[in-house]
Amino acid sequence: MKHLPLLLASLATIAGSAIAGSNSGWVTMVDPREQAFSIDVPQGWKAYGGMFRSNAVDARPFIDMTSPDGKMNIRVGDASIPAYEMPNPRLARFRTRATSSQFVAPYASGDEFATKYGRRRFESMCRNVQVTRTGQSEPTWRFAAPGTHVTAGWAGFTCTQNGRPTSGYVYAETLEVLPTFGSAGKWYVVVLGSAMAPSDRGKEAGDLLLHSYKSLAMNPVWMQAQGQRIRAATNSVIAGSAAATQVYNQASANFQRNMQTQAREVDNFNDVLLGQTYARAANGQTYVVPTGTGGTQWVDPLGTVKESALVPGPGYSQLQPISH
Repeated sequence: MKHLPLLLASLATIAGSAIAGSNSGWVTMVDPREQAFSIDVPQGWKAYGGMFRSNAVDARPFIDMTSPDGKMNIRVGDASIPAYEMPNPRLARFRTRATSSQFVAPYASGDEFATKYGRRRFESMCRNVQVTRTGQSEPTWRFAAPGTHVTAGWAGFTCTQNGRPTSGYVYAETLEVLPTFGSAGKWYVVVLGSAMAPSDRGKEAGDLLLHSYKSLAMNPVWMQAQGQRIRAATNSVIAGSAAATQVYNQASANFQRNMQTQAREVDNFNDVLLGQTYARAANGQTYVVPTGTGGTQWVDPLGTVKESALVPGPGYSQLQPISH
């Protein structure tokens, strides 16, 4: 990329990562592939990644961070996730079986994708993977284009790694672009974050993940160049699709904002790993209670929480799970 800011251009590239000075246990990693962004990485952690693209329009930041002892892993994005086309009878005439199995799939909402992705990701890292909780969230990506919508959701997991109880978390947002005349429907994973850690180190992992997300900063020079790529691709490839044109133009303008605002959703990560839930009683008082098995939870005036299908005794008030 031409005309990079002097600050970015002067940073040394070390083992595939451009590293600046440390600050309170953190180092700043600059994307070594396109100098598109910078992000804080815990000092001493092994980090790999950068901006990966499958074409001029589809560019995704991906950073994988592993603690020195190998017990904690945090990931922002995933370079292996493609853009998908929704099943269409016409596809069978133009695509091979191998190609279709990789790029054609029914649309998955944010929570559905988080669940499927988490199973695949964590099964390669630990044993006896179980989905413990799933939920939907308010998307951070906003699109006004007709024929499109975004869904967001998360999934929590438990597993065993080297005999240790381990927990995982995935948050995802997916964008669906409905089919138009002459164009198959498509969908994209526009936000993706995940982490795994020993269950007793949940708060530490959550704090680190949240810090890294909030620190992500896009290079404005790269943003400008990417906007030009998107406009060029829009004019040459999807000029006949007004909905897709608006999606890509808006994606260019909102890319930095969306990558930063997703950080607020990571608050759920601490709760999943620590096995806790925010809940409110009938009197309006808020409690942080142990996560149950999905049944109704009750609290007495002393703060004792019980899970039961019926009121467990006098003075108990039903708890309702709430967001942060």
